[in-house]
Amino acid sequence: MALAISPRGAKVIAASYVTFAVALLFVFIRLFVRWRVVRLNGKEDVIICFALAASLLSCVFMHLEVSYGGLGQHFDTLTADEVTLFFKYSYFSIMCYNLSLSLTKFAIVFLCLRVFAPSDWYKACVAVLAFITLYTLYIIIISITPCLPIHAYWDSTVQGWCFPNAVLWFVNAGLNIFTDILVVVLPIPGIFKLQLPRKQRIGVSLVFALGFFVCVISIVRLKALYAATMSTDSTFDNYDIAIWSVVEVNSAVIGACLPTLKPLISRVWPRLLSSGHASHSYTLNTYNERQRRARPDSLSETVMLGDEGVILSPSTVDKKAAGVGVTLNVRETDGEMSPRPDAHEVKNEGVIDLESQTEMGRRRSSSDGWSGSSSQRPIRDEEVGIAH
Repeated sequence: MALAISPRGAKVIAASYVTFAVALLFVFIRLFVRWRVVRLNGKEDVIICFALAASLLSCVFMHLEVSYGGLGQHFDTLTADEVTLFFKYSYFSIMCYNLSLSLTKFAIVFLCLRVFAPSDWYKACVAVLAFITLYTLYIIIISITPCLPIHAYWDSTVQGWCFPNAVLWFVNAGLNIFTDILVVVLPIPGIFKLQLPRKQRIGVSLVFALGFFVCVISIVRLKALYAATMSTDSTFDNYDIAIWSVVEVNSAVIGACLPTLKPLISRVWPRLLSSGHASHSYTLNTYNERQRRARPDSLSETVMLGDEGVILSPSTVDKKAAGVGVTLNVRETDGEMSPRPDAHEVKNEGVIDLESQTEMGRRRSSSDGWSGSSSQRPIRDEEVGIAH
């Protein structure tokens, strides 16, 4: 039977669903931008959807803690069965909370892997991915088995062994804050290595740096954790932890979505992430991904026109890989680029269909005495050259 919801419990429920609704909105906008604006998607988009689902489950179990476990009410006013339900729903809520935070970190790192490949910074992204994987394995195992047997966590009549709450909470919180900072800082040095205008580098870096807000929430949550370890009224004093936990987990999802909204930001505030009037030479990276990894021989380092709608990244062009490299001289004016590369059909394999222009490009190359096999020739506006 549901309990009367206390004022504290009502605030927990409100914080849970309000912050989740905002996170849901950002994920929806992210998917709209990725699927409808830039017409691309990756595994990081799927991962963020699972992170959102885990966040929803955490909020639902938090709601059950309030309605059936007495979260927000004084411990001595609850029955033994209600206390059991409090710890049982808390167990599942914490598990979903940790899972959502870990998946959010994976979504950001996979986005960095896509943006910075191939480059020297890609190796740093792989190293961070390996560390996040180990952290996730640890946090999932420890979330599932805080006590042995597991049901000893919520059933006080069962004889078992449990990790001390203070040690477990602070170790997990410390690792979470460390990995948050690691993931937020990861893309910023790579962005400043790109051949981009200074204003655009700063703008994109600030978008990523907004993730520090989640780190601040995690640090504030530590104060609530410390107060809970000193408390003798767990159902009443866990209120602060519950509030900051739902705010943190949903803010993390929002922070992971922000870098992917660059195309939308560029349309609403075109001067924010643009460099004004500038002329740049870009190379579209259109060769097959697997062949690129298999044949690391490089031709030259260029600037890739970011098809992720996120940022532009340095790329090394493979002189042996199948496919074509398209060099465009693009004039950028207040965030608008012309000519647009999407004037040609882009196939699912990532190779631009330029068969009708191939012979024309070869004739131009031949007449110029340039084959494209050992260097890249600067070209005029609206001229497209084919490099094999």
